[in-house]
Amino acid sequence: VLMNPTRTGLLLTLQEMGGRIDILNPRNAGGEDVADLRVRYSELKGVVVPPERAPSMIDEYPVLAVAASFAEG
Repeated sequence: VLMNPTRTGLLLTLQEMGGRIDILNPRNAGGEDVADLRVRYSELKGVVVPPERAPSMIDEYPVLAVAASFAEG
């Protein structure tokens, strides 16, 4: 997956929610930072997302909404 810092807001937010997401094999491909992800089951908790993170996950808000609907709190 693309690991460009301007695109990793959802990943960071899911980790803050308790998501067990491991970043594996970071590398450069085609001039972009990429990595593999290992995602395992975890119970999520609600968090407050800082407003300054919005630009790094603007296209992923629908996915965040689904994850948040299963989170506690």
